[in-house]
Amino acid sequence: MAATVEKELEEVKDKWQQTQQELDKTKSELHDVREELERSQSQLDEVLGELEQTHFELHQLKEKGEQQQSQSGWEVKQELAETKTKLQETEQLLEQSQSQLGETMGVLEEYQSQMEKTMGTLEESQGKLQQKHEELEQVKVELAQKQSGSDAELQKELEETKSQLRETEELLEQSHSHLGETMEVLEESYSQFERKQEELEQLKRNTQQSNLLSNEIQIQPKQRKQELSTLDRTEKDRLFKIENAIVERIQIVRGQRELLGGLIFPNYIPGVFRHRRSGQVSKPVYLDQNIPSKNIDNLKKNTSKFYSGTYIYGGFFHPHFGHTLTESIHRLWAFNNTIHKGVVFTLALAAPRNVSIAEYIPPEWFIQILEVLDIPLAKCIWVTESCIFENLLVPEPGSELTLGHKAWYSSYLEQLQQRILTLTSNLKKQDLKLFLGRSHIPLNGSVAGEKYLENMLVNEGYISLKPEDYDFIDQLAYFISAKKIIFTEGSAIYSLELINYLDAEICCLPRRSDNKLFTPHLHNKCHNYVVAGSVEDTLRLGCYNKKDGGDAISINIHPSKVIQSLREHNFATLKSWNENEFLACEREDIITYINQGYDLLKNQDPVHCLGIMEKYSQVRNQPLTGLNKQLIYPSSTSKKTMEFKHRHVRLNKLASINQSSKYLEIGVHKGLTFNAIEVQNKVAVDVNFQFNTKNYETERVFFLEVPSDEFFTSHAQDFPPFDLIYLDGLHTFEQTFRDFCASLSCAHNKTIWLIDDTCPGSYAQAQSSQQISKQLKQASGEKDGSWMGDVFKVVAAIHDFFPQFSFATFPNHGQTAVWYQWRRDFNPKWNSLEKISRLEYLDFVELKETLFKREKYFDIFERIEKNLSEL
Repeated sequence: MAATVEKELEEVKDKWQQTQQELDKTKSELHDVREELERSQSQLDEVLGELEQTHFELHQLKEKGEQQQSQSGWEVKQELAETKTKLQETEQLLEQSQSQLGETMGVLEEYQSQMEKTMGTLEESQGKLQQKHEELEQVKVELAQKQSGSDAELQKELEETKSQLRETEELLEQSHSHLGETMEVLEESYSQFERKQEELEQLKRNTQQSNLLSNEIQIQPKQRKQELSTLDRTEKDRLFKIENAIVERIQIVRGQRELLGGLIFPNYIPGVFRHRRSGQVSKPVYLDQNIPSKNIDNLKKNTSKFYSGTYIYGGFFHPHFGHTLTESIHRLWAFNNTIHKGVVFTLALAAPRNVSIAEYIPPEWFIQILEVLDIPLAKCIWVTESCIFENLLVPEPGSELTLGHKAWYSSYLEQLQQRILTLTSNLKKQDLKLFLGRSHIPLNGSVAGEKYLENMLVNEGYISLKPEDYDFIDQLAYFISAKKIIFTEGSAIYSLELINYLDAEICCLPRRSDNKLFTPHLHNKCHNYVVAGSVEDTLRLGCYNKKDGGDAISINIHPSKVIQSLREHNFATLKSWNENEFLACEREDIITYINQGYDLLKNQDPVHCLGIMEKYSQVRNQPLTGLNKQLIYPSSTSKKTMEFKHRHVRLNKLASINQSSKYLEIGVHKGLTFNAIEVQNKVAVDVNFQFNTKNYETERVFFLEVPSDEFFTSHAQDFPPFDLIYLDGLHTFEQTFRDFCASLSCAHNKTIWLIDDTCPGSYAQAQSSQQISKQLKQASGEKDGSWMGDVFKVVAAIHDFFPQFSFATFPNHGQTAVWYQWRRDFNPKWNSLEKISRLEYLDFVELKETLFKREKYFDIFERIEKNLSEL
């Protein structure tokens, strides 16, 4: 019996030793895992450190560029612009890395917590097994002492020992089971950790690439992937499911970058699923505002607006080619025709959401895009009123406007590109050079002078492609075949949103002061992407019907730098380029834009057209001729209420009344008004001209850089009497009144005067000292920078001491016209120049409805014309 017990005890001891070895092995594995975690955490800290260092270096580049901008040429400005763009990209990568690091550290902490718990359990199990081992050894000793005892006692002891053995075996089985479960959890956690680490390594590589790009103007060729899977293993993480999802039509809030309506999403939805664009410092701006309309309660009761089944959310849809391709197609990667009932687009319009919209039919070009994407039109739902979807899957967009496409999206684009190659196989051309211009749509946003460059490029073998003339698949065929593409900044280039990579060089001719709408979308899609010249040299002159907007016409301040850039990057030789010929074409384009735009205006108010003219004249230092005569010389008998908000327009109208041929201007400054006056003989007087007068000086146009007092005493007698005199010199009562009195000797009975700044807008503006005026504005917080001085007192002096002259004040800015006509109601109010000189702004306010009452433009013009005709 004792031998049997001895044998069973040895077997138990062997099992215990085996378990002890397994526990020791597990401890060793856990120790290795802990070291791996610590090493991985150190690597993550290193990645984040490198990202932050890159961010810091790019900020230094930006600051250095800004410091050197005034001393360096256009190349430094271009590098600065590129650096700013790469800085924004790196800051975005940094933000993504920090987010990924936070998620990874969460996995690590959960992993480490699980590991510590497991270690505690194993330690406890090992302690219990050690205790059982000691108890068995004690049993063995006692059995040896009792070998001489009775068989009954031995049998009893043996049964007790077997009971202990069974307890020990159960404990071993529990330990093995728990160990297996723990290892499964650890393996899953470690798998998650490896996935996060791979994502961070990808971000690190992207950041290193961005750092290299920030020190180069050209972007290095992209290394194409050789093997691409359909979708990566995190596809399910790129879909956000909403049950009983409410979707409304989107109302676009102009000027606020907001979209009211659309998908009513839960507050916990991750930001990557929302509608966003880049903001300042690369932080995304969310356009979708989660504000449901008042129709929601009624909607839940209306079963006719309930869609059962599972749908893909296509998102925002605006019927604009560029916005559609950048903001409406990049969620469609998730659509599967066999499992999804349809794609949901929410129509985006400026009309309020409570305005009923008829059944929507998309543009033909979008139907063609759907064919390329292999999505049946019948599967598309256009949300024009509120409705509910049983299951709505919201995909993460693979690309976002101003943010560009994401790395994981390349595999889908590569597959789509292969489909496009198949669809265009019978249309493919060979090594084309394309030019995508906008000269054929001048009122929809253009660059003046573009036609001149377009003709030169066509002579060098470029095809002038106008996408509107082709089906979408034909457009793609041209792009796929291109080796060089030059485009004027615009939506036509966005056809490449369906392409992963194009073995071509692309050059952008900018028409805005930044390139954020294009660089993120194009720089990694082609062999080389450049912006010709510098975006900082691009000047938008304005729109014909509003101050600014997408329909504005632009010019490049230094066009020769654009040409130099095209040559340096081997896009064209442009041997016959002539800047004077280009500027002549540019000027003609400006005139055409203004005239065509003016003809389209409903109220015929030319204020914005004239603003374009003024800004252009200021930059190019030359007036525009050949403009619509109705624009410059409006008919005095017209019944239209045109507002002559620009000085030169008022003066040109006054010149037309008395057929002026001789013009005098006191106080010329930058020459914006003087150079726009269409009078044959002109004299400009200023103590310090702020422009190059030699560009305008002729045998009939004179510039005298002297004080006005000196002009009247020493030079005025050299000129015949003037027909039109404009007084805009020093803004003080004493000087302006003296100029008026002196000019009487240079006039005749049909001369017309226009005195500027006779209606101050505030107490600060009415100060005779410009310094005091500035100090008062700073103290009061007044934003208007106008300084009119106390020139208003001149009108009071004319009222009291010159009864032979009539006068009237124009609206808006406030200018007073003076002409020869005796006033029958003459009655001096102050009868003292000293009293007039002591008038204050409060006195002006009290007289605004009498002496300084502003009259309508045409009323004043008609009075002057009538009075002068009677002389």
